[in-house]
Amino acid sequence: MLLRKVLPLCWIVLLFLVPAVEAQVALKPKFEPGTSYKARETTKVSQSLKLAGQDLATKAENAIVNQVTYGKRDDKGNLPIASKIESIVADLSLPGGIKLHFDSAKPDEKAENPNLEVVLDIFRKLTGLTVTHTLSPDLKVLSVEGIQEGTQLNPDELKEEYQQNVDFFPSDPVKPGDTWERTVVQGLGQGQVLIYQRKYEYRGREAQFPTVKDSKQLDKITAKDSSVEYSVKPGRGFPITVNKSDLEIDSSKHTYWFDREAGRVVAGEGDVKIKGSLSLTLMGMNLDGELDLTMNTREEEID
Repeated sequence: MLLRKVLPLCWIVLLFLVPAVEAQVALKPKFEPGTSYKARETTKVSQSLKLAGQDLATKAENAIVNQVTYGKRDDKGNLPIASKIESIVADLSLPGGIKLHFDSAKPDEKAENPNLEVVLDIFRKLTGLTVTHTLSPDLKVLSVEGIQEGTQLNPDELKEEYQQNVDFFPSDPVKPGDTWERTVVQGLGQGQVLIYQRKYEYRGREAQFPTVKDSKQLDKITAKDSSVEYSVKPGRGFPITVNKSDLEIDSSKHTYWFDREAGRVVAGEGDVKIKGSLSLTLMGMNLDGELDLTMNTREEEID
């Protein structure tokens, strides 16, 4: 969510006593020209895919730090929003005991398996990359610029993702207990997506750090996913066709902290576990598989 996406830091919260009647509040994003912030997103993925008699287990963990800067509006009121990837640390564990590590502080370190150098090259090209979204006065994403060849980033997907983040907020004022729903598309690369049906609930004002004296009061939003579908967009480089996606949400929990003064989500967490069957086609071969996927995401603004 903070960086794209998306996408959501685990805080222990103390519920506040809410008055019997509480005024509605408008949760609206702000984009103040000339301001900036830095955010860290950490993601952990554990996947087991049983396909054609093989158990393909993979794990991934990465941490990305982004610097986001709101520029100067043009004569039409359009606002450029620049997002620079300042650092990446990534660890991958692949079938067959293959492991891969990348640290942008040491970008020239080689992969133990030479065949994986192509993956490290993607991380190297992403480090230091600045992508700029242009946002209209009515909060529509007009364009995405700055994508470089070899990063596997797709401008249409980035545009859709940023628009999704802007549209995350409820259209009407809310009070504690009010809910709204969204279709959330999570990009996995090369045209692969998970499509969720997600229900949000406004929980009211709470201290973000209840054990810290004078911790700032923020608006808390929680969410759960009711369904998920796996899909692959054609022409994006992934050689698989999805014939059937029979996946279910085994568990789902999301929490977002919205800062009214800043006008943005400043921290969040998301935990999703997905199970079910898939029917795929690869190079003319039909493959049936069973998927067990767990994803944990944490986001926070940092100094």
